[in-house]
Amino acid sequence: MNRRLSLLLQEARQKSGLTQEEVASRIGLKKNTLSNYEHGVSEPSLDTLVALFCIYDLDPGYVFSVTYGTPLRDGSLTPVEEDLIHLFRQLDSHGRNMVQETARLEAEHITKQRAFWQEKVSRIAARGGGVLSVNQQEQDEIAALYAYLKEEDRL
Repeated sequence: MNRRLSLLLQEARQKSGLTQEEVASRIGLKKNTLSNYEHGVSEPSLDTLVALFCIYDLDPGYVFSVTYGTPLRDGSLTPVEEDLIHLFRQLDSHGRNMVQETARLEAEHITKQRAFWQEKVSRIAARGGGVLSVNQQEQDEIAALYAYLKEEDRL
């Protein structure tokens, strides 16, 4: 398993204040399975990753860029972010206002998407069957999320 991913999952859980038992229970896993993910022994499925992203309030694009893409240089900006800042600084006030409004609208969209998927995961977990007990409609919705993230270069 990607060591960066296992560390990120462990740090996100600790930051959330949840125990391995609590997280595992929410998504229908055994505690030792979650421990294996956090220690790099095994890798979670895409469905489980989506559930963990929702529980920990993680941005999939950030997670995948950090774990499989270009590592952050000084812990704060990726090369793409540095390029965007450079371009932003070249804009006049009208251009900057347009970029800021677009970013605000996109952030609202992402917040709504995150809430939608958190509700989905909560519904699945409430049934007690865990991530593996999703019905066909939920499988289709998870596949749609995966396709969306891939299309938007967030994977």
